[in-house]
Amino acid sequence: MERPVTTIIEELLSVMGYTEASVSMMSDETGVVYAIHTNDGRQLIGRDGANLAALNHIVKRIVEQETGTYGRFGIDVNGYQEERNESLRRQARMIVDRVRSLAADSELEPMDGYARMIIHAAIADMADVTTESVGRGHERHIVVKYSPEKRSDMSF
Repeated sequence: MERPVTTIIEELLSVMGYTEASVSMMSDETGVVYAIHTNDGRQLIGRDGANLAALNHIVKRIVEQETGTYGRFGIDVNGYQEERNESLRRQARMIVDRVRSLAADSELEPMDGYARMIIHAAIADMADVTTESVGRGHERHIVVKYSPEKRSDMSF
């Protein structure tokens, strides 16, 4: 019998000592998000979101084991992930402004796959710029490319 993802998260949180935490399901541009609300989420989030990434991984593996399918969802704690996403979108807009003003490509620092997905999505519909992920492993990063020919292809 499959347990709902919310139940899996609540059970894990209880074992970890987070008895006052609540979990709700919502959706954003990345898909389904399970939002954890707790009085103190610092340890759940960890440094630079490392513990949150690990929690995401563990819950997805449990779901995969129970259902046989890969879990296509994310977990957020006290809005941390949404704030990070907004910061990434701001970074994308600043990079695009720089690429346009210099009419030259710009390479971003290496980042995880989720962060790259947010950057790619933020830039996807912008005229005269494109993105590409390059590199391998921990060195994988985004190159924002100046593409004036993309502007002429846009229908207004």
